[in-house]
Amino acid sequence: MAILKSNLPDGFSGKTGNEVVYLLNGKWVKRSIGARKKTQSIPLLASQQRMKLMNSFLKAANTFFKTGYGLIASLEMKSPYCVAYSFNHKAVQGVYPNQFIDYSKLIWSEGTLDNSPAVNVNIALNGLEFTWETSTESSNSRSNDHVMLMAYLPEKELAIFETSGNKRALGIDTLILPASKEQVIVETYICFIASDHSSISTSIYTGRFTWGVNY
Repeated sequence: MAILKSNLPDGFSGKTGNEVVYLLNGKWVKRSIGARKKTQSIPLLASQQRMKLMNSFLKAANTFFKTGYGLIASLEMKSPYCVAYSFNHKAVQGVYPNQFIDYSKLIWSEGTLDNSPAVNVNIALNGLEFTWETSTESSNSRSNDHVMLMAYLPEKELAIFETSGNKRALGIDTLILPASKEQVIVETYICFIASDHSSISTSIYTGRFTWGVNY
């Protein structure tokens, strides 16, 4: 943003168009801004591509990550976004320029709470029906834990989720998906969170599905 300076010939300092005006050794200098001429290295280009791939789902599910990584973020005094990036950068596979995300490796939450020993997902009329075994024999799970559900649509960079779903004891919940006139890929995940949010489980990948047209 340009800043008005009454003692400048053009009246502004800062960037305007392809020119920048700034103070250098007590004198106002104006110069043109050209395109980057230095060739970027392959490692740098790979890093930029990896970051772009990561941001596609990190931004789409920022609210989910605040819950999924909230406990760790608080302990490490970092933002949930940064913690999520740290846990998920290894999900980017391949070699530049053909890097891609292996969605089966994404981790949407991290913690020590137990997951259900058996989880299934099926296509329902209005979305995805998740079912799980309700056993709480482990001392690290409670019947009043809540389920957290995630459906990520890579082609649309869209995350549809529930951070406080049905209780573990119910054994079933449905994640509503928007109607689609075309078939789209949906990657699915589940985890559980204590009713008081004092602990959370590490998310597990529950498979890939096709949604749309006939549903």
